[in-house]
Amino acid sequence: MRVLVFYVIVAAIAIYAFRDWFISLCGLIVLAGLAENMPKNVMGIQGLNAWNMLLAVVVVAWFVSRASEGRRWDLPRVATRILVFYLLVVLVSVVRMLADIGSFPAGLNYTFGGLASTYFVNSLKWMLPGVLLYDGVRTRQRLFLGCLAVLGPAVIYALLMTRQSTDWMSGGEGWEWRRFQAGEQVGLHPNDAAFVMVWGALATLCLVLVFRKVTLKIAGSLAIILMLVGVVRCSSRGAMLTLPIVGLMVGLLRSRIILGATVGVIVAGLAVGAVTERLSHGRSDDITMSAEAAEDAKWSGRMTQIWPVAFAQVARSPLIGHGRLGMYRGSGAGESIQRFGAFWGHAHSAYLEMLVDTGIIGLAAAMSVFGPVFVLSARYARRRSDPFLATVAAMGVAALGTYFVMGLASQTFFPVLNTVGLWAVMGLVMRVHVSCTSQDRSLANVPLTV
Repeated sequence: MRVLVFYVIVAAIAIYAFRDWFISLCGLIVLAGLAENMPKNVMGIQGLNAWNMLLAVVVVAWFVSRASEGRRWDLPRVATRILVFYLLVVLVSVVRMLADIGSFPAGLNYTFGGLASTYFVNSLKWMLPGVLLYDGVRTRQRLFLGCLAVLGPAVIYALLMTRQSTDWMSGGEGWEWRRFQAGEQVGLHPNDAAFVMVWGALATLCLVLVFRKVTLKIAGSLAIILMLVGVVRCSSRGAMLTLPIVGLMVGLLRSRIILGATVGVIVAGLAVGAVTERLSHGRSDDITMSAEAAEDAKWSGRMTQIWPVAFAQVARSPLIGHGRLGMYRGSGAGESIQRFGAFWGHAHSAYLEMLVDTGIIGLAAAMSVFGPVFVLSARYARRRSDPFLATVAAMGVAALGTYFVMGLASQTFFPVLNTVGLWAVMGLVMRVHVSCTSQDRSLANVPLTV
């Protein structure tokens, strides 16, 4: 029944796209929260699923509308070139992986088409809504709708996560595997869902402060509580540590209220047994363990046992890396199996993964995309002349700050499903920047009526 409802909603949004493509784009971004929770193909055809088809319809409607709306591509040339260079880095890393497809360990039944689709086509797919959002936000009303849309996946993940069984939260050997299984019902690993909910909660708080209507303030506050509960239910230590760090960062830049709320969350978190227990879990350095305990260790803060393997891979090709999935192939896979008797394919650090796969050049390309947008977000978040535009910028600080901090021990700097909202927020921040540095006054200071 829920699948049928999902298809009906997708069909309605797709039909509406030719009346107002931007509203349908917002719907597409929200439904990213269900993209992995619904059937992944139709009639067994890879890539043919409801979300992909809706994306194709929105892209067509966007293209058709560009002429009638008189829009031109106005992203600064430097930013466009940096983005293109980043995409080239992703493409080259995938091509190198495909050229070395025989180096994957036996038992990993990857196909050429599957790898190309997953690691390049999908990378473009997850970025595209953010690019379209940037191009479409030409009015203050659309900017507001875009802000609501980017929070949609966080709310959906929170709803899905709070519906899952929490028997794994009682601990015991194999608890992490049970947690992973709970995340599978959501469509993401719990750490990845927690990443979205952390910055989503902080971004929602920023928006609540500029809402005028009491009903919206209440709805936003309830959404924040839901996301915080979702983070606890994910039992992600990285997320629990990142939330206060980034909250203090956003509060210092934007509002004392956010600072106070962050302190309140810290105090409340320390009073919750599930939080304190998770923060103290998995500190032993013993790597001689059973299979279930090894799975727990892999996801429970023992990244210092995995990082040496990643550093060794980086040392073999520091400038250009080994191509996509560098930890899965060749000496990286062999060393992890020899060292631990288990295959650990992820470097457990977005920075290390980028170095392993694309080298110093690739990491520099990624930082040249995300870093400047973070700096712009921090700059505009301090502006008092237009509280709403400053709020949008603060949302950028929340999203990218969470990305950088959680990236130390998880996540990835390649475009993936749980970064759809992040790319969309970056699109909004860049639109604010272009509006503030050009003669375009479409986002001029007009008080919000909501």
